[in-house]
Amino acid sequence: MKGEHPYVKWAIEVIENYVKYGKVLDPHPDLPKELFERKAGAFVTLHKTDGSLRGCIGTFLPTKENLALEIRDNAIAAATQDPRFPPVSP
Repeated sequence: MKGEHPYVKWAIEVIENYVKYGKVLDPHPDLPKELFERKAGAFVTLHKTDGSLRGCIGTFLPTKENLALEIRDNAIAAATQDPRFPPVSP
């Protein structure tokens, strides 16, 4: 998915707020409705500007109450907990 997709925008917003301010965002009501209604696993993959891998964490099966939370938590983990890379910094 490209950066304009609402799921990607949500992941970017989550990572930026977590890395810059240490804040874990709650899903906001202007996110697509299906993010609140669906339970699903989700992978978040981060790439450097040259296209190389920067981080990837995800779940095959849902572990959260909805997809918005699944994306949020996996986005933070991809940015900060992938053991192959140092945490993303501001």
